Amino acid sequence: MSNSFGATVTRSDDAASSGNYSIKMVNTEDGGDFANYVRTDSFDARQYPMISFDYKIPENVKINLIAYVNGMWKEIVFTDDPKTVETFGDDLYRTIGCIDRVVADNTWQYAKFNLYNMLRNDDPDQEEYIVEELFFADYNLPSWMEFIMGEENAVSYSNSVVD
Repeated sequence: MSNSFGATVTRSDDAASSGNYSIKMVNTEDGGDFANYVRTDSFDARQYPMISFDYKIPENVKINLIAYVNGMWKEIVFTDDPKTVETFGDDLYRTIGCIDRVVADNTWQYAKFNLYNMLRNDDPDQEEYIVEELFFADYNLPSWMEFIMGEENAVSYSNSVVD
């Protein structure tokens, strides 16, 4: 992650959708990239295709889900715009889909999508789809493989997630 510019992630018992706790992510730097890991243990998307979670996100928070799969960055649109970058042979970063019906109104909602289908549709010639990292972030891509902070999220914007 981006260290000091990423989100501060804490366990919260005051904002749970169901059960006892939720994970609260707070942007600690004005214009920070809001980056925070969802998962850092590798998994095979063919064996575990579905990703689902409850979320509570204000309308002005702009972040997407990013997966590092088979040496490439794959973006799944959550609340930010899809990123585009000029193609140079094999793209190392590209948008592969979006999470349907996301509601950013600071109330608890539910999201579910088939990551395996998105990966297979994007790159059908792969024999396997090993997800090495999965995280939320607000990145912009001004040029090929140049990541910069999105600068769209003010300090203290928060997002809560329950798995």
